[in-house]
Amino acid sequence: MALSLTDLPEVFKLMPTSSILLALLALCGVLFAVYRRLLPQPIPGIPYDRKSAQRLLGDAPDMLREVYKFQAPLCQVFVQPWLLLADSVEARDIMMRRPEFDRSNFITDGLSPLDGFHARMKTGLVWKTTRTWLQDLIGPTFLNNIAGPRIYQNMLHLVDFWQTKARLANGRPFDVNEDLNHSAFDGMLSILFDENFKHTALGPQIQAVSQLDPSSVETGLNGEAKFPEGQLNEFIAGIYETVDAIDKVTKSMSPTFAMWWLRQTPRFKKIIAIKNQVVREQTQAALERLLATGKTETAIEYMLMREKKAAEKQGQKANYEIQLCWRRLLISGTCVVRSRTSKLSCGTRCKRLTLPRMQKGVPRADPKASYGIVHRADQCCLRLRSREESHGSV
Repeated sequence: MALSLTDLPEVFKLMPTSSILLALLALCGVLFAVYRRLLPQPIPGIPYDRKSAQRLLGDAPDMLREVYKFQAPLCQVFVQPWLLLADSVEARDIMMRRPEFDRSNFITDGLSPLDGFHARMKTGLVWKTTRTWLQDLIGPTFLNNIAGPRIYQNMLHLVDFWQTKARLANGRPFDVNEDLNHSAFDGMLSILFDENFKHTALGPQIQAVSQLDPSSVETGLNGEAKFPEGQLNEFIAGIYETVDAIDKVTKSMSPTFAMWWLRQTPRFKKIIAIKNQVVREQTQAALERLLATGKTETAIEYMLMREKKAAEKQGQKANYEIQLCWRRLLISGTCVVRSRTSKLSCGTRCKRLTLPRMQKGVPRADPKASYGIVHRADQCCLRLRSREESHGSV
């Protein structure tokens, strides 16, 4: 005869008291064993917080304070668990010269939106082969003759844009973080495709701001000038959404499941389709230029030239269509990674140029002599610095 939930109290009444106590003790024992199994397991010989070792969340609530608490170059925190190394020389040695250390699953899973980009691969044959396609893009010839001048030109466009914003802001500070993102991304697009890709990230912003009147610029909560955002091209917006996807996957409880779920969404599938279309079009155009002139003037042409030389070395004819998928992954990853590092580099320099005089300890009488930058950049940075002294950080 089946029992309902309302019959359970009657069942317990029929059971002997000793049996109930034994069942409760067994349940408590199982729960305690599970609790002990879930607690962090310290690595012998490395300092750690003993209180955190008795918490299920470990050091997650106060992880950033652990290095200062122990005053040790190496300590462990119970999140994965992780080891925190507060020694820049040793960290550099581990990353560059110690083959026994490799990328963790936390890194490879968190960067899974970059697909086959070598930055998320563990060291091995596939990593080495993938990285080879980009080898020419870190050489002095490419950096000095192609990458450097184009990033410089994009920074000049950014300075012009800031001068327009400064005029419209009329003495108010304004946020430049997204401007640096757009400028760095445009630099990467210029390096990859040059002028053959007509769309830019900063262009729509310039167009949106140039149509404004100073009286129509809104003021934010902190007294800053707020400017409208222009609509981005689908390919550019897709790359930006890839960066957001990395953040979401990294913060999820299960990065593998989060990435699988993301791949099922129509939006992510559309982003992949747009990337494939743009890379296919740009590859075809670059191949035609390369075969016609024999010159390599963009990053994608360098990739195609390396594919051609590799095929000739094997006595075969290069099949550029086969490598299309790899090329899409490399270009997408290059846009994300290198634009972010360029943005951080440019942002650091802009922040240094706008620091108050007493913090810098550098004469401001002749900015060009001190920093070797062009006159227009000098004037813009001087305006940003004077505005910061009056209104706070820009």
